[in-house]
Amino acid sequence: MRLLLANYGRFKRCVLRYSVEGIQVEMQTPQNVTVYGKVDADGSGALTVSIIAALREKLHEPEVLYRFRIPGSLGYFPDLHLLMMEALPGKPFFKELLKTWTGNSKRQQSEHGKPSDENNMTLEEAVKTCAMIVATLHSSNINLGPRRTLEIQVAELLEEADVLCQVLPEIGTQVKSWINQTVEFAQAYQDMPLCFSHGDFTYTQLIFEGSEGGLVDFDSICQAEPAQDLGHYLAYQRLNIIKGQDPAIPFAPEAIERLCALLLDTYIDVSKGWIADEGLLRGRVAIYELISLIRLALHSWEKMKGSRLKQTIALLEERIEGQKQIVLSVKNKTP
Repeated sequence: MRLLLANYGRFKRCVLRYSVEGIQVEMQTPQNVTVYGKVDADGSGALTVSIIAALREKLHEPEVLYRFRIPGSLGYFPDLHLLMMEALPGKPFFKELLKTWTGNSKRQQSEHGKPSDENNMTLEEAVKTCAMIVATLHSSNINLGPRRTLEIQVAELLEEADVLCQVLPEIGTQVKSWINQTVEFAQAYQDMPLCFSHGDFTYTQLIFEGSEGGLVDFDSICQAEPAQDLGHYLAYQRLNIIKGQDPAIPFAPEAIERLCALLLDTYIDVSKGWIADEGLLRGRVAIYELISLIRLALHSWEKMKGSRLKQTIALLEERIEGQKQIVLSVKNKTP
């Protein structure tokens, strides 16, 4: 057995990768199995075992919206704070499919118009699958995970901004201004009921094997508004399209907007039975997108990622300006 460090992020956890070599008993043939271990500092892995069990049960129900793949749990060892999980076959989709995306110009259509032979799936199809996966989570009625309201997330951002103010007062004040503007925008939309949510729903958590989608990383599972996962995903999708584009042939803004709208439109289409107010959902998604962009800006400062910080701030200010125009339009229509 070989043990490697797979990831050690800014949070108090790390991911280990075990490569186990042995003999398959029935066929007596060599076999290599990969298993992942997550070491946490707060005992959250114990909850992940229950979450995976509940979700696997839900995904076997005949009326489930979309039957996606998740890794199996191999148990939690409390003394070590170690969660063991199966490896999920497949790989992340977004960066690879972005290379062949035809959404930006005729020039790219002629150069990269065909999806790869390995996947044979377009970026649009993958984004639709992502919408189906998150809609399935939200409609599952699983009552596990802590509450993650907008107020809680705003309080966390303000706390981080206070720390930033101590070392970089001007920047910290700017961050607080973005937060206060977002809170003001949010007053136009009432809170939505909380539901079972991923909590960190981005393209990096989605694994595709062919056209079959899978979901990993359940560390941030929570009870949140459905708009939280959607807004978080869209913030990362917009930013990473900008990061991944060829500067000489940038993607057209309307093409990026269509791709982002595709996620939300697909989600709404399959969720009509329990999303009562489409306009409210769209409004709350925009608010949570701003929250995620502010958090990304803060983390970019903390990790000294200058290029990502510049791109995030530009996108954040663009989205804030868009919300200002929406609020102004509503006020002008009010008698």
